[in-house]
Amino acid sequence: MKIDFKDYFQYGLAIVVVIGFILLMYFTITHDIPKSNERLVDQLWGAWIMAFGTVLNYFFSSNKDSAKKTEMLYNSTPIDNALNNNQSLLNDNEKR
Repeated sequence: MKIDFKDYFQYGLAIVVVIGFILLMYFTITHDIPKSNERLVDQLWGAWIMAFGTVLNYFFSSNKDSAKKTEMLYNSTPIDNALNNNQSLLNDNEKR
């Protein structure tokens, strides 16, 4: 299975989200947040936790495998053509 630009983009975006989550956690723990910015940081945390959860959900649920299956089906030979090819082979063998 070849890896195209879409896969690189997904993996890159997932890496950015995970590293950003870890950095946000580190800076929140090690730095004091001014009272005037607490609401902003809370909103940032909420958005980043949702993005982090989405990344985990995609890579550790059936979505990634489903995407692989869809790609395999897209690249496969339709069954009607396979049956017609097999039927013509059977007819050729019967003529001999």
